[in-house]
Amino acid sequence: MGCCLSSSKVEVIGEMKPPTPRQTRKVQAPAARSVGSAGAESTPESGIKETPTHGKLTGLSKMLFRGDNNGIGLTVSRVDIAVEHLELTEGHLKSGVPERLAGQYPNLVSVRFDLGNDIDRTNWEPTDSQLASLRHMKSLTSVDASRCCVITRKGLTKISDEPGKITTLILQGCEQFQDMLIPALGIFSNLQTLNLRGCKELTNRGIKNVEYLKNLTWLDISLYANVSVWDPEVDDSTLVSNDAMKHVGKLSKLTHLEMETLDQVDNIGINDIDGLTNLVYLDVGRTQVSNSALYVFSTFTNLDTLKMSACAISDITVPKLLALTKLTYLDLSHKGGLSDPSLQKLQALPSLTHLDVSFCGHITVAGIKHLAAYPKLTYLEVAGCAGINDTTCAVIAKLTQLERLNLNKCDAVTDDGVALLAALPKLTHLEVGSTGFKTVQIDRLNEVTNLTDVTLHWVCKAENNRIGNLRNMGLNVHVV
Repeated sequence: MGCCLSSSKVEVIGEMKPPTPRQTRKVQAPAARSVGSAGAESTPESGIKETPTHGKLTGLSKMLFRGDNNGIGLTVSRVDIAVEHLELTEGHLKSGVPERLAGQYPNLVSVRFDLGNDIDRTNWEPTDSQLASLRHMKSLTSVDASRCCVITRKGLTKISDEPGKITTLILQGCEQFQDMLIPALGIFSNLQTLNLRGCKELTNRGIKNVEYLKNLTWLDISLYANVSVWDPEVDDSTLVSNDAMKHVGKLSKLTHLEMETLDQVDNIGINDIDGLTNLVYLDVGRTQVSNSALYVFSTFTNLDTLKMSACAISDITVPKLLALTKLTYLDLSHKGGLSDPSLQKLQALPSLTHLDVSFCGHITVAGIKHLAAYPKLTYLEVAGCAGINDTTCAVIAKLTQLERLNLNKCDAVTDDGVALLAALPKLTHLEVGSTGFKTVQIDRLNEVTNLTDVTLHWVCKAENNRIGNLRNMGLNVHVV
């Protein structure tokens, strides 16, 4: 469970029941003490507010603290919570503030720099000196410096006076992060999690030095910081190739490996990671991996998640996956060589709960019928499959264990097909949308009574009123 504190409210994330009237009392809003400047205090607008009182909060493992740019936040002296995570703004890193935060939150183990979202970014990025101020936080084990592009070797090496305590380092989207910085990570002798996703300047030379981080269990060297920016029409090749896999293959403790969109990696590179038999999670999506790689993957019998989007896999080698009896999530999307026989074979996977065969043009209603034999399937993605139509929806409607379904870009599905999904008693999440100029399939969503969340793709402004009607029904509507 996590908790967020701000100067105006306490937001509890997780399973905490709302307070009953008996648990709610009127109190005078407490004064918030500024931690943005030495000795300064500020008091919010006073007044009587309804404040839930849960007594002593126990069992919390994480609290998210957000202050404004001056570092102002609600004092927590009246609540017994061991704060473990902070989102740091520029104000939190002013002179003297990190020392105060370290004193106020002695159990702090994780920090993340809040730079805003991709659209509304703040105007600052932490400098080396600001990064070095984290050394005052003596219990720190995890640092998320995603998109902090101005940090250098000096800043990295000054994060902690006891670098052996740092076990997690997230540098996602640090596009200026180069090979020469990788050796600096060697001081973090107990580093277990390293996220270099979107560090586009990295080459084989940099990855070579990653092999010396012998305690790594989690590694992400994918090309793009955000997978949604991938565009097959853009020539943005990675500088990491098969040679790098020789060094990744020496990280024998790895359980989680992501190398999505490394388009210079093929089956030769995969052969060099065949010793990573502890892998639980593997993403090789949009690499040059093809059929023969499945002979290697079939030996990763601990895999829970395997993502092979847009890899050149065909029906002939799919049976190799049947050795992965612990697999719960399989992504075979964007595969022109995959067809109905593969869906028949995959029913032998006893633990599979999430199957993604989106944009597999040869999948038809005949293949979907085989899904009835999948014992635990709860999440199905068939977005962009030309063979999915209203008749297919009638078949899907018999998969009564389904909880989530993605029909985005299934242009042959009409409102009548969507209405058939009302037969799915557990369906709570649905994605729909048409690429054409016809009406998006939302007129009969009200008939699918168990829905809680709907994601709509390719929606024009003319649909706003109808979307409003869905929200008035209590649905969480996400428009993308």
